Amino acid sequence: TMSESVIQDKINNSQTGDTIAFAAGTYNLPAPGLGLPAGRSYLGSTSGATILSGAGGYSLMGFSGDGLTLQNFIFDGGGLYLAGPVTNVHIEYNTFQNINAPYGNWTAEIAIIIDTSAANSDISHNKFINLGANLMDQFYDEVFSGGIFCKGLSNTTIQYNSFDTFNEGIHVFYDNLDGLNVHINYNTFVHGHRIAIEQQDGNAGGLEVAYNKVSEPLNAWA
Repeated sequence: TMSESVIQDKINNSQTGDTIAFAAGTYNLPAPGLGLPAGRSYLGSTSGATILSGAGGYSLMGFSGDGLTLQNFIFDGGGLYLAGPVTNVHIEYNTFQNINAPYGNWTAEIAIIIDTSAANSDISHNKFINLGANLMDQFYDEVFSGGIFCKGLSNTTIQYNSFDTFNEGIHVFYDNLDGLNVHINYNTFVHGHRIAIEQQDGNAGGLEVAYNKVSEPLNAWA
């Protein structure tokens, strides 16, 4: 079992275009998690589970820039933070589960947070399970915790993801980028507390939200 610092050193010593493969096993990652340089692919094992485990309250991986492929990981106890404008990001076939933080620390309750914008990207075929459970008994209902949160999209797809037991599924503010050619399709939502899909602001000039399925909400008034 390698320590977080050893793993980070190996990642930092990689080159643009490299593929960094993680063997099956559990990687316990303390704060602040792993930083991912751009222009690389990060792959978990397809023959066994590659589990990234955290104590809660922080993201397990962070990325900024152009070029990220992230596949076949289980994020347990923490999510993925995409900082600044990101482009050519492909997040596929991962599981994000058990992401809870103290009430009020909502950014640490999000599986995938894009704090500025994403372009030419794809977030598809992921599973989101048990997100923001600390908020689900709260009457106060203005917290954006849950699956995917971002501040702008363009030429991006969010498709074929499944959400089970969450506060909010997909929340996008279209106050960055043009919102053109954005497709949020074929996602399924079960046991949602607040909102399955929320889209806000005016720059959503080419947005399609279609063929999604929402069932068995946890609270009927939201």
